[in-house]
Amino acid sequence: MKRFAIFKAQFFIFFVCAGIISFSANAQKLPKVQTVSLRAPSNIKIDGKTTEWNNQFQAYNPNNRLYYTIANDDQNLYLLVQASDGYSSEKALFGIKFTIKLPDKKNGSVAITFPKQSDMENTEKLRNTISTVRYLKGDTTKAVQKKIDSLQLFANSLIGITHKEIVVEGIEAIPDPVIAMYNTDGIKVSTQFNSPMRYTYELAIPLKYLGSMINNGQKFDYNIKMLAMPEVSPNGIPNPKIEMVSFGIEASGPGTSNAEYFGSNQGFVIIPTDLSGTYTLVKN
Repeated sequence: MKRFAIFKAQFFIFFVCAGIISFSANAQKLPKVQTVSLRAPSNIKIDGKTTEWNNQFQAYNPNNRLYYTIANDDQNLYLLVQASDGYSSEKALFGIKFTIKLPDKKNGSVAITFPKQSDMENTEKLRNTISTVRYLKGDTTKAVQKKIDSLQLFANSLIGITHKEIVVEGIEAIPDPVIAMYNTDGIKVSTQFNSPMRYTYELAIPLKYLGSMINNGQKFDYNIKMLAMPEVSPNGIPNPKIEMVSFGIEASGPGTSNAEYFGSNQGFVIIPTDLSGTYTLVKN
């Protein structure tokens, strides 16, 4: 019985390590910026899950530490994003901005940002949860894995509280700059933590908002920006110094240079990063 238990534990560790290695290898094979046009899955559902995408992505951008796919069908343009680690998941909580340059309008663009930064208190709770899971991942015991599962469920329930509003720019038919996550304008977005605690973001924008040239097959430029933690919260209160708040360990300390800090994991969370590319709609 004891040998079986040891074998079972070793097998579990091997399985987890194999999954991490596979995920890393896949990242190395993908381009940093998507290079192809792609028709969206026919069974697509905006739910923050990657199942209908076969859990595959078209690019991995190391500067932003995220996987992403842009696709379309005859009605919508889609963006699928997944963070590659806990720090990228933390950063994504403060908003991802997807900007589409309109080729038929000089200096015109459409931009969707989600979530709107507002509930900083619960956002910090989410960060603490991500940090705790990051700390626990090294322990593969059944009790700890069960705790990680519980923390992931808690994080997903908290997302429903913190992620409620969408910031819309450049769409004349939607004059209100902030709309509800569940709206009648056709913009759909959903986020959740997929196993193992990776923040996943899924967005649909109706093509009718993107101009005639895009709809007629004109190439268009896009930008995906991770906004990072703001210096001042929406209520005007300065945000606290970035720390590993779950354990009380500061990210920087004596002898740590600014270059080292801002090149670190914690520095990554507070500095906006972005990527740009070009896409052409797939037509029937």
